[in-house]
Amino acid sequence: MPTELESGHSNNSPGNISATAQSESFKVRDVVAAYNTNAPELFDGYERIPFGSVHRQVADLLPESCGNVLDVGAGSGRDAAWFAEQGHSVVAVEPSSGMREAGSAQHKSSKIRWLDDRLPALDKLLEPNPLSTSFG
Repeated sequence: MPTELESGHSNNSPGNISATAQSESFKVRDVVAAYNTNAPELFDGYERIPFGSVHRQVADLLPESCGNVLDVGAGSGRDAAWFAEQGHSVVAVEPSSGMREAGSAQHKSSKIRWLDDRLPALDKLLEPNPLSTSFG
């Protein structure tokens, strides 16, 4: 079994929702429920890690000109906020109401539109012209 350093996750890291989720077969709604239950701790954990630290290995691939960004599994909104600060229009898709509410409260921006949707279908995102609706 990998150690904490080898796996990159501690028991308190955002990537570790619960031992049950790791050991049992579960459905998407169970994961969303776990995120809702643990939203305050997960939100704080994600927000403590700066965007640049998380994405430094792909920084050279990030767009230089402004455009539309889709952040699926937006979590705390840290990444959506960074893209919005760079001038992009962002659709932040997050199925967990706890994470979505905390994220939209923390990262108020007219350039971020929060959407309650989930993989694999992304039904709400795929409604006609989802990116052309107003932001804010």
